[in-house]
Amino acid sequence: MFPDRLALQLKSATDHPDSIIGSNFTREPEGSTARYTNWCNSLSGDSLYQQQYRETTLAMPTWFMARQVYEKVGGFCETYCSPEDLIFFHRHLDQGGGLYKVPVPLVMYRYHPGQTSFKIHRLTLTQVRMDAFVRRVLSLPSWSRFTIWGAGRDGRKFFKMLPPDAKAHVAAFCDVDPKKIGTPYQYYDHFVPVVHFSDAVKPFVVC
Repeated sequence: MFPDRLALQLKSATDHPDSIIGSNFTREPEGSTARYTNWCNSLSGDSLYQQQYRETTLAMPTWFMARQVYEKVGGFCETYCSPEDLIFFHRHLDQGGGLYKVPVPLVMYRYHPGQTSFKIHRLTLTQVRMDAFVRRVLSLPSWSRFTIWGAGRDGRKFFKMLPPDAKAHVAAFCDVDPKKIGTPYQYYDHFVPVVHFSDAVKPFVVC
């Protein structure tokens, strides 16, 4: 923890009492998870919300919040190998909570091969994000019909993980590959058309 962390984040929490307050961070060893570190440290303002379904946009070791924020969410889910930070993050957003970052490094985030986060299965993380997306986005009237951008592996995986009632709202996949366009994608009793992106109907889920 850097010497001025508490003072800077306390001020931000006072100004943004309903928010999780994060910060940028450094890595030890230097250069560890460089792609993730650069992405996370580059986020601020609206991008903290816009990229919420990719990953927690505030790295959990940098979190600082008022007790009322913590208690409103109900604390952490501490089941073994559950992504407690991701679950807390999305429950907080479910309740209209805010996100704010002090845009300077205030924490040294140590990397080591045995850290618990590596034991969490990728599909578990994806399911938590999917559940949040269904709750907060697909429940909106404007998303009664939507298009999945990309009929490849990631788009099909997204479709498969949708709950049954949400699958019915998928109007089509869109793609640029002529081998895919015009051939419906079949998943059990679901047949979803694959159209050229120029014929696709908004809104889009980009996978």
